[in-house]
Amino acid sequence: MRPWSGNRLLPGCRRLNGLTGELSGDTRLNNSTPGFISNLWAVNCAFTPRLVVDAGMGTALTPDAPFHKRFFVGFVYSLAEVYPGIRRSLKTP
Repeated sequence: MRPWSGNRLLPGCRRLNGLTGELSGDTRLNNSTPGFISNLWAVNCAFTPRLVVDAGMGTALTPDAPFHKRFFVGFVYSLAEVYPGIRRSLKTP
C-alpha cells in the first residue's frame, strides 16, 4: 500500500506553522507479520527562521501492526544559506 499523506500550513499561528497527516500500511511485512494499516500525525514549530522542531505520533489502525503507538521528536537547524547564488544565476538570462 502506498502511503497517503497531506499537510497543511497554519496561517495566523505565530510559531506552530505546519500539520501533517499520513495513512500508510503494508500488505505483508514479512512471513510472521500480516498486512496492517497505520496513521501518523505531526506538527512543526519554527522557533527561529533557522530552527524548526517537529513532533508527532503514529498509531496502528489494525491489530496486526508491529507497533501500536510510537512517538517522535526531531529538529532541523540551518547552518548556512547555500542557495542564494544558485537562485541569482537562475534568474539572469
